[in-house]
Amino acid sequence: MKKDHLAQEFEFEVVTVNRRGEIIARNIHRAQQFTEDLGNGVVLAMVALPGGTFMMGSAERHGYDDEHPLHSVTVAPFFMGKYPVTQEQWKAVMGWLPPCRFKGARRPVDRVSWNDARKFCARLSKKVGSFPPNTSHLISAALPLVSSLIRPPGTTLLGFV
Repeated sequence: MKKDHLAQEFEFEVVTVNRRGEIIARNIHRAQQFTEDLGNGVVLAMVALPGGTFMMGSAERHGYDDEHPLHSVTVAPFFMGKYPVTQEQWKAVMGWLPPCRFKGARRPVDRVSWNDARKFCARLSKKVGSFPPNTSHLISAALPLVSSLIRPPGTTLLGFV
């Protein structure tokens, strides 16, 4: 990860709730972030995500056919946008804008194909000096929230402080 020397620390809160959705614990954690200048006053906040290992897929007789076998995946540290990509950020990286449903430079970009999203990641990665995230990275980043939403006791929700 190239941007370590430019990173700034920020805090976020991890909230644990019980089966009824009542908060039973709050913990403050820290992570590293940096801001990438995309030109013309457009910036993109990036968060450094640590690498790690997690189980990917579904156990036999559970899930869809393309989710097998359940296997261990190791992900190297990587950067991800702190917020959804806006239309001005997309245009700054790609040079064009898809036909978004809700127009506005600071509104999230939508109606983007998987292939165009991968091209965006590749172009941004060249600018940032990192590698584009793959499916394993995206799952790794979303896993704490997703797993908590399907596991009622001890659910973990993230929020920025």
